[in-house]
Amino acid sequence: MGPIDGHDIGMMCEALETAKSLGAPVLLHVNTVKGKGYNYAEKDPSHFHGVSDFDIDTGEPHSSGDTFCNEFGKLMCKVTHGKVNPLIGSAGVSAVPMAARVSQKVGAQADPTNFLLMHAMGPNVAGVIGTAVAAGTFMAIFGVF
Repeated sequence: MGPIDGHDIGMMCEALETAKSLGAPVLLHVNTVKGKGYNYAEKDPSHFHGVSDFDIDTGEPHSSGDTFCNEFGKLMCKVTHGKVNPLIGSAGVSAVPMAARVSQKVGAQADPTNFLLMHAMGPNVAGVIGTAVAAGTFMAIFGVF
């Protein structure tokens, strides 16, 4: 069914009721705009993906010192004596295919013979599939509909 405007609550409710009444699995195609209604997020959606505490009036993050990720990165760098691949984990982000393209671009800057796109897409797609399987399992166990 769809595509449906995910920001139109009435349309969403109607589509979900229709899908529910069919009594069978339904694929619902919903279009949304990341950060819809918050000007800063609409202008820079990637900045507002996985957001920590920020000032709602300016969109700027509150400075709360180093994050766990920063501290863990410093620890990894120390343990490996600076031989940390900065692309580790970037390809596992399920923002397909942007994370894979970033991995390819950064890898090619370090070494023009690197061709990482196909390797980066694997974890991207696996992350998306894993999320879908987890969501389906959750819905089946807890009876969302």
